[in-house]
Amino acid sequence: MNGLGFEGSLQLEETLQENGHLRFLDVSNNRINWEGVTFVAKGLKKNTALHMIKVVFFLE
Repeated sequence: MNGLGFEGSLQLEETLQENGHLRFLDVSNNRINWEGVTFVAKGLKKNTALHMIKVVFFLE
């Protein structure tokens, strides 16, 4: 599991809105909760470069 958690998801939202070069993003196995996922989704609304995002969660 990686360390990208709630605060990281806020930063990722901003980065996704501004980044025009990223084509693939894998945020699997991180500590992003469902609220954090909504921030990532907001960032994706304005991103036209990203072609694929991979999100895999393992619930305990």
